[in-house]
Amino acid sequence: MITFKRIFSLFLGVMVAACAAQDTSIDDEVELAQLEAANEAFTGAISGMDLEGIMSWIAEDAIFYPPASEALSGRESVRDFFAAAMSDPSASAEFEHLSAYLSEDGSMGYTVSMLSYTYTAPDGNVTTDLERDLHIWRKDGSDSWKLVLDMWNK
Repeated sequence: MITFKRIFSLFLGVMVAACAAQDTSIDDEVELAQLEAANEAFTGAISGMDLEGIMSWIAEDAIFYPPASEALSGRESVRDFFAAAMSDPSASAEFEHLSAYLSEDGSMGYTVSMLSYTYTAPDGNVTTDLERDLHIWRKDGSDSWKLVLDMWNK
């Protein structure tokens, strides 16, 4: 005999399963476009030598891996790095966006670019390096993209 308690338990189980099965998919095209726009704004701030614009995209726990240098951990070390680089009167940066990827849930992604970076080398010569640049992005609590890892090499 089916009792009210069993029917209620069955009903509750079905409701829990239905809630768990709700579609939590994201609009991949929209999310990917937002990620690419964040990357464009960030790299544009670098090209424009806009320190505050750069920093607006950096997560509190960001880690940067410049080529042949110590890792930079946290916003203040990243700020110091960019401020020093921008103090070079020869400094310039141009980016070519190559690709982007978005996680299934839309909370993380990465972008890949080529970077042409001109600077004054330690020997005093103005040098231009062509570098590969990888950015790992994460959505923050306000649903905005923040850069959590930046790694580039020659």
